[in-house]
Amino acid sequence: MWHIEGQLMFVAKWEPGLKPKLHVLTSAPVWLDFHGVPPHYFSEERLEYIAGMLAKPVFCHPSTLNMTNLEVVRVFTIINPTKPLHEAVNAQFSTGEIHRIEVSSPWLPPTCEHCKAVGHNIKRCPSAPITCTKYKSTDPQTELCP
Repeated sequence: MWHIEGQLMFVAKWEPGLKPKLHVLTSAPVWLDFHGVPPHYFSEERLEYIAGMLAKPVFCHPSTLNMTNLEVVRVFTIINPTKPLHEAVNAQFSTGEIHRIEVSSPWLPPTCEHCKAVGHNIKRCPSAPITCTKYKSTDPQTELCP
């Protein structure tokens, strides 16, 4: 999977007779940023536990493991893009302490407002109604459309 100019591109091995099909995106690699993580939670095991509440953790960013940025914990994860990303998680550890940790991501796969499919937005939706007939565009905001 490639991310090029806001669009997801899938690459597959070509074979004679291959018929392209629409790929349903059920997982996506993304960085998750966690804000408000107490410094004593900065161990790989605890950070993977926190990230695992939302996604499948793959690895922690080097600045997180080196504790060079205590403001943001960054973990590379595999998410299910068909489910909304929670804004926060409540992490509880063996001490019984519960801590609310905010979650964000610098990039998430686009989700179409029209068909709800993951991987494109409404401007590129094949089933969206055309709102600008002059240019056959689904974007009514274009300056070229009367």
